[in-house]
This record gives sequence, structure tokens and C-alpha cells, in this order.
Amino acid sequence: MADWDHKPKFWCRYAIGWKRWWVRFGVDSRTEAGKIYTMVDQGTATYVGGSKYPITPNPPKKALAFPYPTPIKTTPGIPGVGPGLVRLQGAVERGMVVVKKVMHPGIRPRYFLKSLLDELNSRTRPGGLRSTTDAAVKRAWRKVSSR
Repeated sequence: MADWDHKPKFWCRYAIGWKRWWVRFGVDSRTEAGKIYTMVDQGTATYVGGSKYPITPNPPKKALAFPYPTPIKTTPGIPGVGPGLVRLQGAVERGMVVVKKVMHPGIRPRYFLKSLLDELNSRTRPGGLRSTTDAAVKRAWRKVSSR
């Protein structure tokens, strides 16, 4: 998302209690950028049990034009490397497609939030947020209870 023009706004809530703590975070889906992030994260249409949908040009344009293979702006990977391309076997011919309408199958889910949650919730990963925070909360409670 580092190169997205419109970045979504994220939120974080937390609570610390006796021998228990929690952190919740998410994206503000009320904004346009938040809606786009949610669609890219969770997928759309055929990838989530829906059906294909038509894409037509906005007036006054009479046709859609796009390059192939199509550059993907949300390719997971190393930040700063740049957009990826759809990988095809053999020689790849490049060109432009001009059509009046396309039936779009939808957006493949990227699972940004799920992979982030898996990483943060890992208690076994040394130096991870969960294991570091667990240790800090235990140290703090030991200090408070020993006074």
C-alpha cells in the first residue's frame, strides 16, 4: 500500500487488565480508501461466491482501453520493488485491449489483515508483538503486586 494514491485510515483499540490484555485494530470502511482496501483484502465477485460483473466506460468515453498483461498494483511482496505483472508461461506478448464492455470476474483476495493478525498473534515467534507484550505485561504486574 506504500504506493497507493489514497491510503486507508486504520484504527486501534486496546485494554489492559489483571492478567489479561487485548488489542484490536482494523480499517475505517466508511472512507473510499477504506472500501477499496476491504475489497482488495477480502476479494470480490467470483472469488467470494458472487458472480461476474460488467465494467463499461464512463461517458463521454466510448471504449475501455487497458494494457496486457495487466500490471497488478497490490502484488504482495517487498515494499518499494514496484508493481508486479500477471505471470504467463512462455513468451509474453504485450499490447493494448480496446473494448466497449468487459465482464470482470472480481478481485482475488490478498488477505492483508489475516496475515498481519497471524504474525502479531504468534506467541511462539521471539520478538513478535504478542510474546513481547505478554512479557512486558507480566513484568509490570509483578512490579505493581510486589509494592
